[in-house]
Amino acid sequence: MPSAKFIEKCMQLFEIQNLHHGVMMVGPTGCGKTAAWKLLLDCMTRVDGVKGESYVIDPKAICKDDLYGKLDATTAEWTDGVFTGVLRKIIDNARGEMSK
Repeated sequence: MPSAKFIEKCMQLFEIQNLHHGVMMVGPTGCGKTAAWKLLLDCMTRVDGVKGESYVIDPKAICKDDLYGKLDATTAEWTDGVFTGVLRKIIDNARGEMSK
């Protein structure tokens, strides 16, 4: 049985994610970050009947250009990074363009 404090943190996460499009969870290893968002995603899926998706990115694992993207100074061509690629995928899905 989850503790009252853990349930409170899950409820806070729910309220925050309703206000913001992206959420960054920080804290020491083993404090329940992963358990909280996975439980919340599962609960929201059960209540709404719509499968939720999550994207976990470790910004320390890649360089800034690979994370956000970069503009080629010679060709003026933009190359998406991991983060911008995920954002485009989310936006396309919200617009219904991924189902076309």
